[in-house]
Amino acid sequence: KPGLSAEELDARILRDFSAKQNRDFANALDELLPRSFIPYVVEKSGIDPETKVNQITKAQRLELISAIKSFPIKPVELGDIEGAVGYMPTAAAEILKSEIQSDNAPVSLKTAEKAIISHLRRLSVEDISNLPDVSEGLENRIFDAIRKGTSLDNIIAKTKSKRYTMARIRRILLSAYLGVSSDDALAPVPYIRILGANQKGRQILKTMKKTATLPIITRTKEVNTLDKQAVNMFTLEGAAADLYWLMSPTNKPCGKDMTDPIIMT
Repeated sequence: KPGLSAEELDARILRDFSAKQNRDFANALDELLPRSFIPYVVEKSGIDPETKVNQITKAQRLELISAIKSFPIKPVELGDIEGAVGYMPTAAAEILKSEIQSDNAPVSLKTAEKAIISHLRRLSVEDISNLPDVSEGLENRIFDAIRKGTSLDNIIAKTKSKRYTMARIRRILLSAYLGVSSDDALAPVPYIRILGANQKGRQILKTMKKTATLPIITRTKEVNTLDKQAVNMFTLEGAAADLYWLMSPTNKPCGKDMTDPIIMT
């Protein structure tokens, strides 16, 4: 909790402890810290892990605060995707390796940067004003940056200010490239599309088919039974996926997102 002062952190600890008075100390930190951090903090605090929370003294709380505030974070240079695999959960790492072998990953904006900038340079100020999250004259600032910028990072940097963050600008530019308008972003969700499920997910899906208030899509052809707004959204989703696959190591044909089977585990 680096953003909290010692006093604020103490108040937070007291609040958590008051709700968990009969728990062991080591089992009372789950809402305060990530699970993987807890053993380290417990050790550094010097407090017996089995001490009941209602027996912890103010002096011990101060040791706990010190352990949390002094938690060392050492940046690790991963290098490339292969270097990152060793820091991932095993299941996630296996999926990533499989996607790399299939030339589906890694996906990078840099791969499609010229295509994105080409599209952005065709936009008028009015076009930009109709994008999601554009207001207060931001369209003029973005338009000017697009005319002067030579890369995506350059355009974002020229647009950024204290009011307009880089993340917000990046979302706006990608919305333009993907064809997402302000109306699209504000439209109600028209359906639930299932992309994958494990055994528990299949049980939930079975219940959802009886109780969900929105249509559930498991096959592309089911979209044809929905209203116009849902069909338009599904078409937009497919077009965005087609552009996404241009950012993979090898270009994929249109419609891949609509023909890939649901992943069941």
